[in-house]
Amino acid sequence: MSHHWGYDSHNGPAHWHENFPIANGERQSPIDIKSKSAKYDSSLKPLSFSYDPSTARSIVNNGHSFNVEFDDSSDKSVLQGGALDGVYRLVQFHIHWGSCEGQGSEHTVDGVKYDAELHIVHWNTKYGKFAEAVKHPDGLAVIGIFMKVGHTKPEIQKVVDALNSIQTKGKQASFTNYDPTGLLPVSREYWTYPGSLTTPPLLECVVWHVLKEPITVSPEQMCKLRGLCFSAESEPVCHMVDNWRPCQPLKSREVRASFQCVCEEPLLLSTIQTFAMCALATSCLPGPLFSSALRLKCQLMKRERLSARQERGFIVGVGRGGGGGRLCVF
Repeated sequence: MSHHWGYDSHNGPAHWHENFPIANGERQSPIDIKSKSAKYDSSLKPLSFSYDPSTARSIVNNGHSFNVEFDDSSDKSVLQGGALDGVYRLVQFHIHWGSCEGQGSEHTVDGVKYDAELHIVHWNTKYGKFAEAVKHPDGLAVIGIFMKVGHTKPEIQKVVDALNSIQTKGKQASFTNYDPTGLLPVSREYWTYPGSLTTPPLLECVVWHVLKEPITVSPEQMCKLRGLCFSAESEPVCHMVDNWRPCQPLKSREVRASFQCVCEEPLLLSTIQTFAMCALATSCLPGPLFSSALRLKCQLMKRERLSARQERGFIVGVGRGGGGGRLCVF
């Protein structure tokens, strides 16, 4: 049976449970990610993206967002690693966005909302087909990428330009030769947790990987998203904005992180700071140790400057792997 759902006051997220009771389930998405509560897990693997541009097929306005769809009949475009076992095939990506800046993302971090959120959707090949995969707790793997208004994102411009062809619900156009790797941020560190689709039927089949580093798009690029319509060509114009679901309760789930957050170790930082300051004050350390202490002091001074930015919504963390334990802003 088909149910009409949307994002308006009469059919929006607050009403979805009426036709989809799982909306009140135990592992619903999105969630608010509490950075201090996320547990660092050293066993988590790096995410491995292998996308073949030739698998891009079409772009469609489905009346809720737009989908860029891919040929998933073979393992040409796949995701591996992270919290996943096995191979997951790329099937589509879409975006959720707000009517104005400061809202639009589905996931939030410490209560902070971003202007939009990109979802790259993959399905577990061990289940043979997408329709079967969504019946299982590890059936889908979705990469969530925060978006904020800032500098132009050249890699998304082809998508933005294609929106002119699918302004209204039901419109579809060819969209070929596209590699979504260009939409990924530089850092591939992530939070992961078991969750659900964020739109009906809200099936609890998703292993989420939410990247900590946002990407930027220009005001003009964001404006093009807001120019799409929920409505069909024959219906009164209804612009596609605020197509996001609010955060759902975490309940008994645990959020794991592939990186360590500085805020998890305040005592250690205090000890390091004391060591660095005392070492520099005495100036009696051997050359290599003195240099190390000097570098520590510089890093700590940088952290103090970044703390003000953290209060405005940034997250301060320590990179893993290639990051070499350096302080950086996510």
